[in-house]
Amino acid sequence: MLTRHDWSGQVLVRDAGQYAIHELYAPKGEGGILEIPVDSPGEAQPVRIEATGMRHPDSRAAQLWFLGLRSGAGSFHPELGQPLGPDCRLIEAKHGRFLALRTDTGVADHIALHGEWGPATVRLFERHAAGARVAIDAGAHIGHHAVTLSRLLPAGRVLAFEPQAALHKLLAANLALNGCANALPFRLALGARPARLRMYPVQYEGFGNFGSLGIQPDGAAEGEAVPVQRLDAVLEEEGIAPASVDFLKMDVQSYELHVLHGAERVLREGRPAIHCEVAPREMRRLGYDYRDIYRLLDELGYGFLDETGTPHEPPHWDGASGEEWNILALPGRQRVPLVIGTAPLPEPAPEVPRQEAARAVAAIGDAPGAPSAWPSADGFVLSRRISDLPRFTTAAEPRIDAAEAGPGPSSAATRRCSAASPPSSGRRRQGSP
Repeated sequence: MLTRHDWSGQVLVRDAGQYAIHELYAPKGEGGILEIPVDSPGEAQPVRIEATGMRHPDSRAAQLWFLGLRSGAGSFHPELGQPLGPDCRLIEAKHGRFLALRTDTGVADHIALHGEWGPATVRLFERHAAGARVAIDAGAHIGHHAVTLSRLLPAGRVLAFEPQAALHKLLAANLALNGCANALPFRLALGARPARLRMYPVQYEGFGNFGSLGIQPDGAAEGEAVPVQRLDAVLEEEGIAPASVDFLKMDVQSYELHVLHGAERVLREGRPAIHCEVAPREMRRLGYDYRDIYRLLDELGYGFLDETGTPHEPPHWDGASGEEWNILALPGRQRVPLVIGTAPLPEPAPEVPRQEAARAVAAIGDAPGAPSAWPSADGFVLSRRISDLPRFTTAAEPRIDAAEAGPGPSSAATRRCSAASPPSSGRRRQGSP
């Protein structure tokens, strides 16, 4: 199963002595999943899936996204990282080593694929968090950013908060694995008042982006129960002065305003640099206007930059878009009053049930305009990882065997479908040409 989108290229698929070049390009908005039937008698004649590097003239790249393999034994999802038992894997990354769930197709897969989570965010940490006395990581997931902050604060402390029990266990393990003695994990959600609320329901046995899981409104009957506490109260209990907090990172699935309301002393006494995710649609569904974050911080004398360091003002939201962005709020940065719109926000579109949203696969591309996510897995279940198969290899192979290429130094390139040739419709060729 391969994806088709406007960043796709051409792929060569070979099995049992046959091969064909398939065009994966699809115009923007018309992409989807391409299933290619293959046949192999076993390890002696394995199926090969090879990116050719060639692309349709209208494609913006020559990417190959392998979604999964379906056979009589079931469906299998690509494994990124080293499997450690039935549930976990180990990922070697740029900023450390991380244990993650094998079913986490969001942050964990991104780290395994790109080496780090949010390169622009990490660069921002290096500029504005390095040397902080105390840094707060609200929404720590498995600890990628907490480990990064720990290394930037050799003489400071990191307090990392993750309410999901499954992720909190991995967070604690990863802090220990990476020698982060100055970091302390909490199984807590930060909020405006002490409470016990519920996360949206999720099944960790199935594939999903577990970092997208949020807290439900009061009164929910299902989902994992999690404790909620004010940041000011946590610091008091730990004996940490609010004035010593120099950096606050928040990625808490639209709960950001509530975190700020529970950090009044930190904001007034510590005046930390604040890295914050803004998601207008989801914030509206939680009952507040995303511009309230800007208003609150503006009143406290904060100014705003985007992750590139460019001055930032609240963008207009049309009431339907799922657009999200990150901001950096710095005390004293704003020299003129911030202009914030006052028109009432439109009601958001009907919400997709979070049980379904939690199963959506996260974005894996960083390039501007790159495809934002794998296509939905409607119609089939990705029940296991590729590495659960008895035999699987990703070793490099020649694109075309010498016998297939025929005489002449340019034959192989010709067989790969040169730019002058029309895209193949996927016709199969039997044996050697």
